[in-house]
Amino acid sequence: MTMFHYKHSLPQQHPITPLGHLRRQAFGLSNIGGSTHTGPVRHQEVIDHLMSGFNSVLESSSFDHLQARVAKIDPSMKTFTYEGVAMALTILDHLRPDSHLSPLRFAEYIEKDHIEGIYIGVGLALARLQWPIGRHLREADPDFRRWITDGYGFGQALFHSKQTLSRHQLPSHLPPSQRQDFDIGVGRALWFKFQAQIQPISDTIITFPTDRQSPVWEGVGFAATYGGGGADNTLNDLIHRAGAYQLDLQRGVRHAMVVQALENSHTTV
Repeated sequence: MTMFHYKHSLPQQHPITPLGHLRRQAFGLSNIGGSTHTGPVRHQEVIDHLMSGFNSVLESSSFDHLQARVAKIDPSMKTFTYEGVAMALTILDHLRPDSHLSPLRFAEYIEKDHIEGIYIGVGLALARLQWPIGRHLREADPDFRRWITDGYGFGQALFHSKQTLSRHQLPSHLPPSQRQDFDIGVGRALWFKFQAQIQPISDTIITFPTDRQSPVWEGVGFAATYGGGGADNTLNDLIHRAGAYQLDLQRGVRHAMVVQALENSHTTV
């Protein structure tokens, strides 16, 4: 059997099949949202792991194989890798609804401390292809449903910046109850899109309607803490720039610290 090797792919447990090679050639990711290698090293690591998770599904969509490959990577990068895995599974599941490749089924195979990555990845895929999110919200565990909308907002800001960041458009099919989580995802995307540069982040947020700026700042706080990549004084500078939205920014920081603590408690047992 032919063995194929790629950049942006997880460690291999099994040879890549010819079908996997064709899927990788047709759908594989080599770039996310115009990312470059000029930003913070941490950001590039996040992007690389997300792309690796995505491309690895195209090579082999066996849940057991995927989980074995993810198990070998740095624990701090697992959630980002699962985002890529779920993104690819969502696309394949839509192309072949009878394929049993539902990302929510794959969620049963992974450590619960990283499960938000699966739901975020679903939202990313739906945003990338401009698919509605209603069915996935209905099928999702209510405790994790918000992460789909968060990922959807992140993806809309990253892949469709003009509509989301310049025109401030909300998807017409987005339920009003999900708009806050959508905007938190938009805030997280700003942190990566502008590579932890506070000036363009704050300049973009201030153009949003005032009733949307609160959750956007919350998303920035989450990403700055969980995604990292900023300078030592970044958080203090963000608090200063957030002005009246300082409490929202700090809410995002606290949420990220809770998620990190849960993940760390699992890996240190």
